[in-house]
Amino acid sequence: MKINIKGIWIPFEILIKKDLSDKEKLIYSIILYFSKENNYCSVSNTQLAELLNITTNHVSKLISSLSNKKYVKVHLKYKKDSKEIENRILNPIFKINNRYNSKQQFTYNQNELPPILKNDKDINNNIFKNNYTKEEAKYF
Repeated sequence: MKINIKGIWIPFEILIKKDLSDKEKLIYSIILYFSKENNYCSVSNTQLAELLNITTNHVSKLISSLSNKKYVKVHLKYKKDSKEIENRILNPIFKINNRYNSKQQFTYNQNELPPILKNDKDINNNIFKNNYTKEEAKYF
């Protein structure tokens, strides 16, 4: 089964998370993308593995890591009278604004940015024109 997708956008607040690896950020962004309508994602490990050119075992470990870090909730449905998984649902639970559903923009405090972003004039010109609330700031 192929995934019908044109591209993935990684939310800035996920991009700067230090507790996530690059692959975790990418998979989490894919989960967010597919959760935009129903607040859940049912993409299989095989589909993610093919999309990212990694093994299904690696995908499984990445999703388990996201679950352990409280970014996603994994719901498993088993076949009747079996331990075989029939279906898996992934719900993003990390409290960020899913930007696939929003037109809201965030701005960032320069003291909280990684050094590469503090020195980038284009990013600074775009980011520091606006202010963000304390509630939004706690996710950065």
